[in-house]
Amino acid sequence: ELNDTEEATDTMVGISVMERPPPSDLYRACRSNAIDKVYEYLKTASVDEINQIQSNGSTALHIASYHGHNEIVKLLLEKGASPSIRNQIYGLTAFDEARTNQTEDLFKFDPYYCTGICYRGMLLTRNDLPKYIIGHRVMNKSFISTSRSRQVAEIYSGAEQQNYLRQTPDNRPIQISTFCTYIIRNKRTALNIKSLSLFEDEEEVLIVPFSAFEVTEVKQYHHSKNARIMVELEFTECNES
Repeated sequence: ELNDTEEATDTMVGISVMERPPPSDLYRACRSNAIDKVYEYLKTASVDEINQIQSNGSTALHIASYHGHNEIVKLLLEKGASPSIRNQIYGLTAFDEARTNQTEDLFKFDPYYCTGICYRGMLLTRNDLPKYIIGHRVMNKSFISTSRSRQVAEIYSGAEQQNYLRQTPDNRPIQISTFCTYIIRNKRTALNIKSLSLFEDEEEVLIVPFSAFEVTEVKQYHHSKNARIMVELEFTECNES
């Protein structure tokens, strides 16, 4: 059986109820607030199974949060349910779908959420660079690995290695050492996974998919004046509408 929200979703995407695969047992238990069943399923469920996206675009955490089944929300989070997954139809996280303060509070103190400044080093090509213009907005379609440490990010930027990067026959650089600064405003945009990483010293922060940023600074350096970094880019997270 389907609730009104799920039926509306089917209408939007043009998929008939008969064509849609049935939801998982875990999802059904979360929707009906069957705590005992959820507890049993979670004893053996893998993280991938917990975070499985159903045919309506939601996860078990989404539906539990939407209906205010707080005990189940807590259980799911403890077992590794990802609060950063967005519904594939509406683009909402499970936190966004929470309808009460009590449900929202279960997400607020997640130790992995973070805001502030993080850094990323990468190599661009000359063809890539014109895409980054001050005032333009960009959106990532996959996770972006960044770091709280500027020094770590510089390593991945090709800093101080420009002379060894690919060049044209007339010695013009094909690869450009690039240093990026990300200013994170929304605490649901980035996850601090330092404590989960095998390399804690890298202070890794993951920016979740479909996060929107505005290019707020572009600096280009002449190769002879700055052998460490040739381009610096700054991205500031867009305000939520």
